[in-house]
Order: sequence, then structure tokens, then C-alpha cells
Amino acid sequence: PFLGTVIQGTNSFWLDSDSSYSLPQTISLSEGERWATNGTTTGTVAGPLSIALDYQYEYYVSIGANNPDGGTISEPSGWYLHGTSVQLTATPSSGWQFEGWSGFGIPGSAGSLDLVLGGPINSTALFYPGITMISDGPVSIAYQDGSTSGTVSAGTRTVVYVPPNSTLSLSASPPPFLYSFTGWSGANTSSSPSVSFSVSGPESVTANSSYSYSDIAIILIVAI
Repeated sequence: PFLGTVIQGTNSFWLDSDSSYSLPQTISLSEGERWATNGTTTGTVAGPLSIALDYQYEYYVSIGANNPDGGTISEPSGWYLHGTSVQLTATPSSGWQFEGWSGFGIPGSAGSLDLVLGGPINSTALFYPGITMISDGPVSIAYQDGSTSGTVSAGTRTVVYVPPNSTLSLSASPPPFLYSFTGWSGANTSSSPSVSFSVSGPESVTANSSYSYSDIAIILIVAI
């Protein structure tokens, strides 16, 4: 068998009759770049033979998501010709939000863009799950996840999007006179005003409160 080396231009080789030959289908360059041909690169010599191979420059596009449940990407990973127009769209699943790209090869943070390939791409779409925090009554909620923090006013709800596998800390403020904090429901069921839990997907958590019957009893006693 003959293993040939492809050089730009015309190359001639002498082979025995009925010899097999094999030329490279691809020629690797730096990581994520190569020359490739769709031509026939193997065969058997039965007489004089002319083989014309058209090698074209290709880039490897590697696109993924930080969480398989977070959303989908329009273009699959694979080899693409230099100059190919690629439309990338990151579509979040219900309860998730697209936050941008990590890695290299994709400029900006838009979830939908058209690219003309001029180099390899290795990038990950970042999808964050939404956490719905609900104050059921006169209790406000303070929350923090890394550098992200804020508050949920009494009697309202807020949705925040945080990285998957992060830790969200919540703290229910002391309710006003005549009310008491009764605990959390949903993603956390603790009775402690301050809790933390790991975020793996979209969740809902509620700070519950009720009338403080001990306070009411004190008022009635004093009134009597």
C-alpha cells in the first residue's frame, strides 16, 4: 500500500500494478483548523491514474450549553468551511433565561446572531434558572447569590436568575406587631427565617406569615 503526502500543485508517483493507495482525507493544522476533501482518497492502481483532490479550509465549531435542561442551540457542533455563514440562536427552556456566551469565537452576548466563520469557535451558552420568591403577607425577603443581592417587598413576588448549582441565601425580616413568620414553603420548608439552598433548576419559594395570636391575646388582656 502507498500512503501519499498531499502538496499543493501536481505530484507524480510510480506504483506497481494492482497496488493500493491512500491519500489523507484531512490535513490537520492548528487546533480547530484543517484542510479537508470530499474526493475519493483510496483505491487500487490498474494503470495510469490521475486523481484530482480539492482541499478546502475548515474550522471546528463547538457549541454547547452549561446545563442540558436550560435550553437549545440552533447549530450543531462540527466542521464548517471557511467563510460559511452560521446563524446561532440560543433558546432558553421555560423557567430559564439566556445570559450570554463563555469561551471564544462568539462576539457579544446576544442570543441570536449571524456569523461569517473566520476562525474556530469553542463556546458555551449560559442558561440560568429562575427562582420565584414570594412574600405571603407582611414579611419582606432579602436574598443573595454570590455578588447578586436584593429584596422582595412584603406582599410581592420577584423572579431572579442565578447560575445553576449556585447557593441562594434567603432571610425573612421580622414581621410587624400582630404577625409572626411561620416558615418557608416550596423549594425550602424550613421554619428558620434564614435559609440557604442549592439551585439546580427553576424553583419557587414562599415566606409565610400569620396572625400572632399571642400578641392578640396580650392586647385583649390589656384591654380588659
